[in-house]
Amino acid sequence: MVSILHKFGEKAKIIGGGTDIYGLANRGLLSHVDALVDISRLALSNVKTSDRYLRIGASTTLSELSTSPSLKEASLGAIGDALTQTRPIQVKNAATVAGCICSGLPFFDLPIALLALDASVRVYGRNGYRKIPLEKFFLGYFSVDLKRGEFVTEIDVPKHSLPAGSAFQKFAITGDDWAIVNAAASLSVSSNGRCKSARIVIGGAVGPTPVRVTRAEKLLLGETPATETFRKASEEAAREIQPDTDIRASAEYRKKLCKVIVERSLKQAYSRVKMRTR
Repeated sequence: MVSILHKFGEKAKIIGGGTDIYGLANRGLLSHVDALVDISRLALSNVKTSDRYLRIGASTTLSELSTSPSLKEASLGAIGDALTQTRPIQVKNAATVAGCICSGLPFFDLPIALLALDASVRVYGRNGYRKIPLEKFFLGYFSVDLKRGEFVTEIDVPKHSLPAGSAFQKFAITGDDWAIVNAAASLSVSSNGRCKSARIVIGGAVGPTPVRVTRAEKLLLGETPATETFRKASEEAAREIQPDTDIRASAEYRKKLCKVIVERSLKQAYSRVKMRTR
């Protein structure tokens, strides 16, 4: 497997579920590819859980992941939200988790949720395994941090020891369209009821990679979660992004949507924290 990928280099393309390959081929973007490398028989379709991590095999389909009982945990709620909004069902049944990530497209839903949960990817190549924070894995449109001969084997999602919740929200023109803006938020709360950690990630046409809005996150730290706090954080999030204008939406419209989507994500994430602490 590694030797084939290394031999063909940029002329090789890994195929998992094939949904990304089909889309690229339809647009004539695979003319440089000489080898399709199928990883479906490497026993990488699994979902494992422990006290510290949710581990998702690279070949796990989106439908398989959506049935995992682990997604009922409040801290992992964003993953379930993102999968619920991923359509159509035919794509969910075929598309793999690693394929969704390695596409390098900031419009997809699941990567935004995983980024908000501080996920990392495990890759394998000639020099063995290495672990990369998902935040550093995305390099640009259709570009991820995979060296020659490497492929993703697993996605690791850390779990919180404190009460935590996460949520994902999306706005699109139609039910099965790419997001104009999507966002995910994750919060943990200490014993005194104040926000201990926060992560907010925004996708859609807001840049060549998903954007983590760190200034907005800092507004939440040490604060008691409340509507006014979430409103201020969502306004700051909109100021942090530099969205594109295209045929689907203007940059100004995306900024307005961002405020709404981020605030909804924060409120839903905190509602899940409160459910866990009851």
